[in-house]
Amino acid sequence: MIYVYNRTKETHEGPNNYFIGRPSILGNPYTHIKDKTTLASYVVRTRDEAIELYDHYFDVMYSGNIEYKKLIEAKLDVVMANDITGPMAVPVFHQR
Repeated sequence: MIYVYNRTKETHEGPNNYFIGRPSILGNPYTHIKDKTTLASYVVRTRDEAIELYDHYFDVMYSGNIEYKKLIEAKLDVVMANDITGPMAVPVFHQR
Protein backbone atom coordinates (compact mmCIF):
# COMPACT_ATOMS: atom_id res chain seq x y z
CA MET A 1 0.00 0.00 0.00
CA ILE A 2 1.16 3.54 -0.75
CA TYR A 3 0.50 6.27 1.77
CA VAL A 4 0.29 9.89 0.69
CA TYR A 5 1.08 12.61 3.20
CA ASN A 6 1.42 16.37 3.22
CA ARG A 7 5.11 17.09 3.47
CA THR A 8 4.45 20.52 4.96
CA LYS A 9 2.79 18.86 7.97
CA GLU A 10 4.69 15.57 8.37
CA THR A 11 8.27 14.44 7.92
CA HIS A 12 9.20 11.00 6.64
CA GLU A 13 12.64 9.91 5.55
CA GLY A 14 14.08 6.84 3.94
CA PRO A 15 14.43 5.11 0.58
CA ASN A 16 10.70 4.49 0.20
CA ASN A 17 9.74 8.18 0.05
CA TYR A 18 9.06 9.76 -3.32
CA PHE A 19 8.06 13.33 -4.02
CA ILE A 20 5.01 13.43 -6.29
CA GLY A 21 4.11 17.12 -6.13
CA ARG A 22 5.08 19.99 -8.40
CA PRO A 23 7.29 19.97 -10.43
CA SER A 24 7.44 16.15 -10.57
CA ILE A 25 5.81 14.15 -13.36
CA LEU A 26 2.83 13.52 -11.06
CA GLY A 27 2.46 17.14 -9.98
CA ASN A 28 -0.88 18.85 -10.63
CA PRO A 29 -0.37 21.70 -13.15
CA TYR A 30 -3.54 23.40 -11.83
CA THR A 31 -3.99 25.45 -8.67
CA HIS A 32 -6.73 27.50 -7.07
CA ILE A 33 -4.23 29.67 -5.18
CA LYS A 34 -4.40 33.19 -6.52
CA ASP A 35 -2.61 35.24 -3.87
CA LYS A 36 0.90 33.78 -4.09
CA THR A 37 3.32 32.30 -6.60
CA THR A 38 3.15 28.54 -7.14
CA LEU A 39 4.78 26.08 -9.53
CA ALA A 40 1.42 25.42 -11.17
CA SER A 41 1.01 26.35 -14.83
CA TYR A 42 -2.67 27.23 -14.57
CA VAL A 43 -4.80 29.06 -12.02
CA VAL A 44 -8.46 28.03 -11.72
CA ARG A 45 -11.32 29.19 -9.51
CA THR A 46 -11.58 26.39 -6.94
CA ARG A 47 -9.65 23.48 -5.47
CA ASP A 48 -12.33 21.09 -6.76
CA GLU A 49 -11.87 22.47 -10.27
CA ALA A 50 -8.08 22.01 -10.01
CA ILE A 51 -8.58 18.38 -8.97
CA GLU A 52 -11.14 17.72 -11.69
CA LEU A 53 -8.90 19.23 -14.36
CA TYR A 54 -5.90 17.25 -13.09
CA ASP A 55 -7.89 14.00 -13.27
CA HIS A 56 -8.65 14.75 -16.90
CA TYR A 57 -5.09 15.96 -17.59
CA PHE A 58 -3.58 12.77 -16.17
CA ASP A 59 -5.92 10.53 -18.19
CA VAL A 60 -5.21 12.43 -21.43
CA MET A 61 -1.45 12.51 -20.86
CA TYR A 62 -1.27 8.84 -19.86
CA SER A 63 -3.30 7.65 -22.83
CA GLY A 64 -1.94 10.05 -25.44
CA ASN A 65 1.67 10.88 -24.57
CA ILE A 66 4.06 7.95 -24.92
CA GLU A 67 6.92 9.62 -22.99
CA TYR A 68 4.61 10.59 -20.11
CA LYS A 69 3.25 7.06 -19.94
CA LYS A 70 6.79 5.62 -19.89
CA LEU A 71 7.78 7.91 -17.02
CA ILE A 72 4.67 6.99 -15.01
CA GLU A 73 5.17 3.28 -15.63
CA ALA A 74 8.86 3.53 -14.65
CA LYS A 75 7.84 5.06 -11.30
CA LEU A 76 5.22 2.35 -10.83
CA ASP A 77 7.80 -0.33 -11.62
CA VAL A 78 10.03 0.99 -8.84
CA VAL A 79 7.13 0.95 -6.40
CA MET A 80 6.11 -2.58 -7.37
CA ALA A 81 9.67 -3.95 -7.47
CA ASN A 82 10.44 -2.66 -4.00
CA ASP A 83 7.06 -3.49 -2.50
CA ILE A 84 7.01 0.06 -1.24
CA THR A 85 4.75 0.62 1.71
CA GLY A 86 6.15 3.95 2.87
CA PRO A 87 4.64 7.38 2.40
CA MET A 88 4.99 9.58 -0.65
CA ALA A 89 5.63 13.27 -0.01
CA VAL A 90 3.12 15.55 -1.65
CA PRO A 91 0.91 18.43 -0.75
CA VAL A 92 -2.27 16.42 -1.28
CA PHE A 93 -5.78 17.70 -1.86
CA HIS A 94 -7.58 14.39 -2.31
CA GLN A 95 -7.04 10.71 -2.75
CA ARG A 96 -8.73 8.59 -5.38
